[in-house]
This record gives sequence, C-alpha cells and structure tokens, in this order.
Amino acid sequence: IFLKIWERRDIFQGRVASFNGYVYRMARNAALNAIRQMTNIDWEQYIQIEETLPDESFEKEYYSREKELFIRLVVCRMPEQRRRIFEMSRYAGMDNQAIADELKISKRTVENHLTLALKKLREALAVFSLLFFMH
Repeated sequence: IFLKIWERRDIFQGRVASFNGYVYRMARNAALNAIRQMTNIDWEQYIQIEETLPDESFEKEYYSREKELFIRLVVCRMPEQRRRIFEMSRYAGMDNQAIADELKISKRTVENHLTLALKKLREALAVFSLLFFMH
C-alpha cells in the first residue's frame, strides 16, 4: 500500500481531501481483494483432489459425509429455480444450454443462477470448515 501511495504521490497534492481516509480506503480495498482471492476456490476441483488422496481414516470418511450432507442442505434451501438449475447442472450433468432449453429460459439466466448458487456454496463451505475443525 505504501509503495502505491509513493508511486501516486502527485495525486495527493491538493486533490485528496483526507489523506488518512484515502490510505484507510486503500488498505480496506486491498484486504477485501485478498479475501476475495482466497475465497475464489474451484470447489469441484478441490473435492476431486480430496477424493484422490489416500484413505486416512474414519475421520476423513466422516468429514466427507458431513460435508456432502451440508452441501445438500444448502442446495435444498436455495430458491426453487436456482436449486433446480444447480441440480440439473451438477447432479444430472447437463450443460447450460440444455438446462436453458428444458426450462425455457435464457442461457444467461442459467449462468447467473449457477454463479449465485456456487457463491452461496463457497460461503457456506467456508463456515462449515471453520465449524467442523473447531470441534
């Protein structure tokens, strides 16, 4: 952040009303960007990799079952259309255009619903992981 401030020091001369506020906003935005990057995980790839690891014990099996139940609970609580689209995509293996054709909606609507569903799952799985490993 300080390097960015130094590189943009000419901006601050008479243009920025509150230097402290500007620095605070830069720090806040940098922190939010870091959090966004950390949570931008491809969960499908993560689950596939996790499943290829050697079987370690009952704990891994228990965790996997609990996580799958949790995912299904989150999916069940989604709005009906979003849930249907997610299930058609992930459980039935349909592509976005096939889902759009079957439901008579646009492909973009399908993509939007899947984006929101995956965002909700990422958020929920982050909480699940924290709660699971705290016990």
